[in-house]
Amino acid sequence: MTSQPAALEYRVVTLVERHPTGGYDQLVTFANGSVSYLRGGALHREDGPAHIDPSGAQTWLQHDREHRDSGPAVIFSNGVHEYWLGGKRVQKSEWRKLRARLTPFRRIRAMTQMSR
Repeated sequence: MTSQPAALEYRVVTLVERHPTGGYDQLVTFANGSVSYLRGGALHREDGPAHIDPSGAQTWLQHDREHRDSGPAVIFSNGVHEYWLGGKRVQKSEWRKLRARLTPFRRIRAMTQMSR
C-alpha cells in the first residue's frame, strides 16, 4: 500500500480591490511558510516579490512571468541572483544596458514584445 502525500494546506485572502501599490488581488499563505501574491489567478506583484518561500528565496513576477526592472527577479536563499525581463532570463550586463536605455513606458512596451 502506498501512502498519498499530505495535502498542502493554505489560506487565500481575496481583497475587495487591488492593492494600491502591489497590484495584486489575492494573498495566499501556505502552511509551510510560503507566501504568494496573485492578480486574477496569476502570480503578480508590482511592489515586491510575488512569491517568497520558507528558505527565504524570492521571485518577482508580473502576470505569471519572471520580471523585475529594478534588480534581480530571482534571489535564491544561497544568495544567487537571476535577472529576468518579461519572462526572459538575461545576463546582468544585458539587463543593465536595457535598464539604462528604457524609460518606464518603453520598459513596459519592451516587456510586452519580449513575451511574444
